[in-house]
Amino acid sequence: MTVKKSDKYWILGTCGESDSAVIMGVDDDTPNLYHLSECKSAEDIYSKPIKLFFSDLYQENVKLYDFLDNALDVLIVSANVKELFEKVGVENVEYISAEVFDHQENLVDKAYFILNPLKSLPIIDMEKSKVRMFNVSPSKISKIKKLVIDKNAMKEHNDSLFRADKDPSNIYITKELLEELQTAEISGLKAICADNWNGRELSLL
Repeated sequence: MTVKKSDKYWILGTCGESDSAVIMGVDDDTPNLYHLSECKSAEDIYSKPIKLFFSDLYQENVKLYDFLDNALDVLIVSANVKELFEKVGVENVEYISAEVFDHQENLVDKAYFILNPLKSLPIIDMEKSKVRMFNVSPSKISKIKKLVIDKNAMKEHNDSLFRADKDPSNIYITKELLEELQTAEISGLKAICADNWNGRELSLL
């Protein structure tokens, strides 16, 4: 997707459906997932599918949505999401293969992916936003109180999915891409408008 018609952006979140399976762990042999917040290719690091396991804390939660709830600080998406993104031309993103295992460690689905955006953009107006920076990494945001979009800076960019250069913990998308997800009735979709976001819980759509 290379054409952006509006200056509205949204932040994607993990599924928050009450009956969603919750992914809490990965296989012990999996390299640390922090590599997936660096906006760098990780295909060589995760050359084998990442094994994802249901949380034992939520024994009744077994339903699989297109967006999977998880405590890994990543976005886990179904083949439906991947196919949609490819269809509409989303660029600069990798899909790291993942396999989902239930509470008894039985394979329940091998058609999931962890999104790895490969681009970061200067979307945040650091002068107008109210944020707290990391002590050990003062160029990165640790907490958002009020997020203001730098619309002038973003006029130069047409990317539809990316991270913010100061906020590697969140994934941003355009309003148009959000509408594509909604039109396709992607399940478990959770997002909030980025402009003036207070840094709190995202909303189910």
